[in-house]
Amino acid sequence: MSTYTWPVIKAKLREAVLALPNFFRNPIQGMRQLPSWDWPELIILQCVFAVACATLKNIVDRDMIGFFVDFVLSPIAAVSVTCALTAIFYYGFKFMHNRKVGFLPLYTNIVFAAIPFHITNIISKYVPPIHLVGLAAALILFHVGLVHNFQVERARLKKWLIGLYALFILSWAVQLMNSTYKREGMKTKFSPEDIKLLEQEMSPAQAE
Repeated sequence: MSTYTWPVIKAKLREAVLALPNFFRNPIQGMRQLPSWDWPELIILQCVFAVACATLKNIVDRDMIGFFVDFVLSPIAAVSVTCALTAIFYYGFKFMHNRKVGFLPLYTNIVFAAIPFHITNIISKYVPPIHLVGLAAALILFHVGLVHNFQVERARLKKWLIGLYALFILSWAVQLMNSTYKREGMKTKFSPEDIKLLEQEMSPAQAE
Protein backbone atom coordinates (compact mmCIF):
# COMPACT_ATOMS: atom_id res chain seq x y z
CA MET A 1 0.00 0.00 0.00
CA SER A 2 1.35 3.41 -0.95
CA THR A 3 2.44 5.78 1.81
CA TYR A 4 1.38 9.34 1.12
CA THR A 5 3.46 12.08 2.65
CA TRP A 6 3.45 15.71 1.61
CA PRO A 7 6.87 15.52 -0.16
CA VAL A 8 5.66 12.49 -2.15
CA ILE A 9 2.38 14.19 -3.07
CA LYS A 10 4.20 17.42 -3.97
CA ALA A 11 6.57 15.54 -6.28
CA LYS A 12 3.65 13.78 -7.97
CA LEU A 13 1.77 17.06 -8.33
CA ARG A 14 4.79 18.60 -10.05
CA GLU A 15 4.88 15.71 -12.52
CA ALA A 16 1.13 15.99 -13.09
CA VAL A 17 1.27 19.75 -13.78
CA LEU A 18 4.07 19.22 -16.28
CA ALA A 19 1.93 16.63 -18.08
CA LEU A 20 -1.09 18.96 -18.45
CA PRO A 21 0.25 21.00 -21.43
CA ASN A 22 0.24 17.83 -23.53
CA PHE A 23 -3.49 17.48 -22.89
CA PHE A 24 -4.26 21.09 -23.80
CA ARG A 25 -2.27 20.82 -27.03
CA ASN A 26 -4.36 17.88 -28.23
CA PRO A 27 -7.36 17.08 -26.01
CA ILE A 28 -8.57 14.20 -28.19
CA GLN A 29 -5.21 12.45 -27.96
CA GLY A 30 -5.02 13.41 -24.32
CA MET A 31 -8.25 11.53 -23.58
CA ARG A 32 -6.70 8.45 -25.16
CA GLN A 33 -3.62 8.75 -22.97
CA LEU A 34 -5.00 9.78 -19.60
CA PRO A 35 -2.47 9.84 -16.75
CA SER A 36 -2.65 7.17 -14.05
CA TRP A 37 -2.89 9.54 -11.11
CA ASP A 38 -3.74 8.48 -7.58
CA TRP A 39 -6.57 10.07 -5.61
CA PRO A 40 -4.57 12.76 -3.74
CA GLU A 41 -3.01 14.48 -6.76
CA LEU A 42 -6.17 14.07 -8.85
CA ILE A 43 -8.43 15.66 -6.22
CA ILE A 44 -5.94 18.44 -5.45
CA LEU A 45 -5.50 19.36 -9.11
CA GLN A 46 -9.25 19.21 -9.74
CA CYS A 47 -9.89 21.54 -6.81
CA VAL A 48 -7.17 23.98 -7.89
CA PHE A 49 -8.56 24.05 -11.43
CA ALA A 50 -12.13 24.58 -10.15
CA VAL A 51 -11.01 27.48 -7.94
CA ALA A 52 -9.02 29.03 -10.83
CA CYS A 53 -12.00 28.88 -13.20
CA ALA A 54 -14.40 30.21 -10.55
CA THR A 55 -12.00 33.05 -9.72
CA LEU A 56 -11.69 34.07 -13.38
CA LYS A 57 -15.47 33.90 -13.80
CA ASN A 58 -16.08 36.17 -10.81
CA ILE A 59 -13.43 38.61 -12.05
CA VAL A 60 -15.12 38.73 -15.45
CA ASP A 61 -18.56 39.08 -13.79
CA ARG A 62 -17.19 41.67 -11.32
CA ASP A 63 -18.78 39.69 -8.49
CA MET A 64 -16.69 40.18 -5.36
CA ILE A 65 -19.09 38.29 -3.09
CA GLY A 66 -19.06 35.34 -5.48
CA PHE A 67 -15.26 35.57 -5.53
CA PHE A 68 -15.03 34.66 -1.84
CA VAL A 69 -17.98 32.25 -1.80
CA ASP A 70 -16.81 30.26 -4.83
CA PHE A 71 -13.30 30.03 -3.42
CA VAL A 72 -14.77 27.63 -0.87
CA LEU A 73 -17.75 26.14 -2.71
CA SER A 74 -16.35 25.59 -6.22
CA PRO A 75 -13.95 22.74 -5.31
CA ILE A 76 -16.64 21.08 -3.15
CA ALA A 77 -19.15 21.32 -5.99
CA ALA A 78 -16.64 20.04 -8.57
CA VAL A 79 -15.74 16.95 -6.53
CA SER A 80 -19.36 16.27 -5.53
CA VAL A 81 -20.72 16.49 -9.08
CA THR A 82 -17.88 14.39 -10.46
CA CYS A 83 -18.43 11.72 -7.79
CA ALA A 84 -22.15 11.63 -8.61
CA LEU A 85 -21.56 11.33 -12.36
CA THR A 86 -18.89 8.67 -11.82
CA ALA A 87 -21.26 6.65 -9.63
CA ILE A 88 -24.04 6.91 -12.23
CA PHE A 89 -21.84 5.61 -15.04
CA TYR A 90 -20.10 3.08 -12.80
CA TYR A 91 -23.35 1.40 -11.76
CA GLY A 92 -24.82 1.92 -15.22
CA PHE A 93 -22.03 -0.15 -16.72
CA LYS A 94 -22.27 -2.70 -13.91
CA PHE A 95 -26.02 -3.38 -14.01
CA MET A 96 -27.01 -2.45 -17.57
CA HIS A 97 -23.96 -3.74 -19.43
CA ASN A 98 -22.69 -6.30 -16.90
CA ARG A 99 -19.27 -4.64 -16.96
CA LYS A 100 -17.08 -3.62 -14.07
CA VAL A 101 -14.84 -0.60 -14.63
CA GLY A 102 -12.44 1.05 -12.22
CA PHE A 103 -13.95 3.93 -10.24
CA LEU A 104 -10.73 5.97 -10.25
CA PRO A 105 -10.07 5.68 -14.03
CA LEU A 106 -13.70 6.58 -14.71
CA TYR A 107 -13.45 9.56 -12.33
CA THR A 108 -10.26 10.66 -14.11
CA ASN A 109 -12.01 10.41 -17.47
CA ILE A 110 -14.83 12.69 -16.27
CA VAL A 111 -12.43 15.23 -14.70
CA PHE A 112 -10.51 15.71 -17.95
CA ALA A 113 -13.58 15.60 -20.19
CA ALA A 114 -15.21 18.39 -18.13
CA ILE A 115 -12.34 20.84 -18.69
CA PRO A 116 -13.94 22.58 -21.75
CA PHE A 117 -17.19 23.09 -19.83
CA HIS A 118 -15.38 24.75 -16.91
CA ILE A 119 -13.43 27.03 -19.25
CA THR A 120 -16.47 28.16 -21.27
CA ASN A 121 -18.35 28.79 -18.01
CA ILE A 122 -15.99 31.71 -17.33
CA ILE A 123 -17.74 33.94 -19.89
CA SER A 124 -21.19 32.33 -19.74
CA LYS A 125 -22.77 35.46 -18.22
CA TYR A 126 -22.06 37.48 -21.37
CA VAL A 127 -22.37 34.63 -23.89
CA PRO A 128 -25.04 32.28 -22.45
CA PRO A 129 -25.03 29.78 -25.37
CA ILE A 130 -21.35 29.11 -24.70
CA HIS A 131 -22.60 26.58 -22.13
CA LEU A 132 -23.88 24.43 -24.98
CA VAL A 133 -20.55 24.60 -26.79
CA GLY A 134 -18.64 23.69 -23.64
CA LEU A 135 -20.91 20.74 -22.85
CA ALA A 136 -20.75 19.48 -26.44
CA ALA A 137 -16.94 19.53 -26.31
CA ALA A 138 -16.99 17.80 -22.91
CA LEU A 139 -19.29 15.04 -24.15
CA ILE A 140 -17.12 14.47 -27.23
CA LEU A 141 -14.04 14.09 -25.02
CA PHE A 142 -15.96 11.83 -22.65
CA HIS A 143 -17.04 9.67 -25.59
CA VAL A 144 -13.45 9.39 -26.83
CA GLY A 145 -12.18 8.46 -23.38
CA LEU A 146 -14.78 5.78 -22.71
CA VAL A 147 -14.47 4.18 -26.14
CA HIS A 148 -10.67 4.13 -26.12
CA ASN A 149 -9.94 3.43 -22.44
CA PHE A 150 -12.89 1.23 -21.50
CA GLN A 151 -13.82 -0.29 -24.88
CA VAL A 152 -17.43 0.82 -24.44
CA GLU A 153 -19.79 0.11 -27.34
CA ARG A 154 -19.65 3.22 -29.48
CA ALA A 155 -23.23 3.25 -30.83
CA ARG A 156 -24.99 2.75 -27.49
CA LEU A 157 -22.78 5.29 -25.73
CA LYS A 158 -23.49 7.82 -28.46
CA LYS A 159 -27.24 7.48 -27.84
CA TRP A 160 -26.71 7.97 -24.10
CA LEU A 161 -24.69 11.12 -24.56
CA ILE A 162 -27.03 12.60 -27.19
CA GLY A 163 -29.94 12.06 -24.79
CA LEU A 164 -27.97 13.72 -21.98
CA TYR A 165 -27.15 16.67 -24.22
CA ALA A 166 -30.80 17.02 -25.26
CA LEU A 167 -31.87 17.13 -21.60
CA PHE A 168 -29.28 19.80 -20.87
CA ILE A 169 -30.46 21.92 -23.82
CA LEU A 170 -34.05 21.62 -22.60
CA SER A 171 -33.06 22.60 -19.05
CA TRP A 172 -30.96 25.51 -20.33
CA ALA A 173 -33.80 26.77 -22.55
CA VAL A 174 -36.29 26.65 -19.65
CA GLN A 175 -33.91 28.58 -17.37
CA LEU A 176 -33.29 31.15 -20.10
CA MET A 177 -37.02 31.66 -20.63
CA ASN A 178 -37.62 32.01 -16.89
CA SER A 179 -34.88 34.60 -16.48
CA THR A 180 -36.15 36.52 -19.53
CA TYR A 181 -39.69 36.44 -18.16
CA LYS A 182 -38.52 37.80 -14.79
CA ARG A 183 -36.59 40.63 -16.45
CA GLU A 184 -39.59 41.58 -18.56
CA GLY A 185 -41.78 41.47 -15.46
CA MET A 186 -39.49 43.91 -13.68
CA LYS A 187 -39.62 46.27 -16.65
CA THR A 188 -43.43 46.28 -16.72
CA LYS A 189 -43.68 46.60 -12.94
CA PHE A 190 -41.87 49.93 -12.93
CA SER A 191 -42.85 52.57 -15.47
CA PRO A 192 -40.29 55.00 -16.94
CA GLU A 193 -41.84 57.72 -14.77
CA ASP A 194 -41.27 55.65 -11.63
CA ILE A 195 -37.64 55.05 -12.56
CA LYS A 196 -37.10 58.75 -13.29
CA LEU A 197 -38.72 59.75 -9.97
CA LEU A 198 -36.54 57.26 -8.12
CA GLU A 199 -33.41 58.68 -9.75
CA GLN A 200 -34.46 62.24 -8.75
CA GLU A 201 -35.01 61.16 -5.14
CA MET A 202 -31.63 59.47 -4.98
CA SER A 203 -29.75 62.42 -6.48
CA PRO A 204 -30.07 64.76 -3.42
CA ALA A 205 -29.00 61.92 -1.12
CA GLN A 206 -25.91 61.25 -3.23
CA ALA A 207 -25.10 65.00 -3.29
CA GLU A 208 -25.21 65.13 0.52
